Amino acid sequence: MMRASVMLRASKVDLIIDDDEGLTSFYASSARPRGHLALTRSGADGHLHCELDDQGNGFRSRTLTYRLDQRTVVFTVRAPEGFDRARLVREVEVLLPPRANLEKVRACLLALFAPG
Repeated sequence: MMRASVMLRASKVDLIIDDDEGLTSFYASSARPRGHLALTRSGADGHLHCELDDQGNGFRSRTLTYRLDQRTVVFTVRAPEGFDRARLVREVEVLLPPRANLEKVRACLLALFAPG
């Protein structure tokens, strides 16, 4: 079975790095309806939670990795995980908007993926 991929052209990126409650999150949204990717890690439980397009697709990941290349972030999971209910989408490519602060994006990703 081929690994499915989704591209998200983000029109907005919201970043939180270790707020007062220990929350770190990366949220990218597009102009299309329900087009978003949300990644969060809470200091309380330390799990990395992923959600693509709607809450029904949400899951705790043990295999999520990322690659940042200029204005593109590629997030990948391994089976049995998937970004969709059918668990077919294994990769989400996020094209960051031109106004995204790449240093903040990098800092947020480092915080999200720091060993817990």
